[in-house]
Amino acid sequence: MKAVQVYYQCKGIPTIVHTDVEEIPSEERSILTRREYRCRHCGEKWVESINSPIILDQGVEDHLVNYFDNIIYCQQGK
Repeated sequence: MKAVQVYYQCKGIPTIVHTDVEEIPSEERSILTRREYRCRHCGEKWVESINSPIILDQGVEDHLVNYFDNIIYCQQGK
């Protein structure tokens, strides 16, 4: 699964694509009421919210350049 992190309010900051995202199982989560995710590639973790990275469906994954400008991919070992 992939996710994008978009900074709409900050012009010039690239859209970050997290390439290997997994949902953290409920027994490992710190907050039980919200879904938590982590990128296995860079190690970033986040709780699902309006400002968190957006999980992409397959149709968007295949055509990222049509939806987002200035794309970079997350860096391994963050």
